[in-house]
Amino acid sequence: MTDEVRQLREGVLLSELHLDNNFTGWEHAALIEWPADKQAPQRSLLIQAQAPLD
Repeated sequence: MTDEVRQLREGVLLSELHLDNNFTGWEHAALIEWPADKQAPQRSLLIQAQAPLD
């Protein structure tokens, strides 16, 4: 487990966390969608970020 993963699991302020930009083609938003199943209806999560978190 990396230090970054450990910090995220334990809780950390973003100002105390060094993150590298691991994504290419990031356009400041990501949409994650899950289909309906026996536990829940169809659902989605929209994540957006602006500098310096982009």
